[in-house]
Amino acid sequence: MFSTHPLEYIQARYCVQDGSWVLWDTEPTRRVWIGKKQVKPTTAKQKLTNRKNMIMVAFTCKPKRFSVTVVAKGSTVNSDVVVDYIKATGHRFLNLKNNKIHLRDLLWQMDNARPHTSRLTQDYVTKIGLSLVKQSPYSPDMNLCDRYLFRVLKQDLKQEALGSVSEVQKAVQRCFRRLSENTLADQLLKLRDHCGHVVSSGGDYISSQ
Repeated sequence: MFSTHPLEYIQARYCVQDGSWVLWDTEPTRRVWIGKKQVKPTTAKQKLTNRKNMIMVAFTCKPKRFSVTVVAKGSTVNSDVVVDYIKATGHRFLNLKNNKIHLRDLLWQMDNARPHTSRLTQDYVTKIGLSLVKQSPYSPDMNLCDRYLFRVLKQDLKQEALGSVSEVQKAVQRCFRRLSENTLADQLLKLRDHCGHVVSSGGDYISSQ
């Protein structure tokens, strides 16, 4: 990709899609242990419960566009979910006030997870003319979500008081809005340099910077 397209083209059209589990805390719930003859204490012990949801994100760097979906608890991220997410992202990107773009004009990267490589997903990708950027197996260092974005998102979510799935989605969207285009573009440059080092080393493992 970096050897066949100008950097400005990649900044605007390279769209990274991935998913990750996030933990978020609900409001504290009160729990009290008392015996039959014990008097209920005036101050109850508090227990903070954790919840876990899969978030699916896709974004371009400059101009910055992003698509966020929090998968409902208990749902499996299968091929149908992935196809629906790609459709939703296409709708979101076409309905932006500025910098609208069609899916067929993107360079779309997703990893080799089974829902991404399934016949259903691949048939849909071919049908809409989506250009895929291949990612080598077991190489999260080649994906901007894994090497940068998810770390920032999860750190931000730790600072948020969240009580529902919709609040998680809004919090992730707020995080994206705070990220500047220049920050994302800088991470893209680091990815380009990292890819160059991997190629020059003959594909040997190189720690991500």
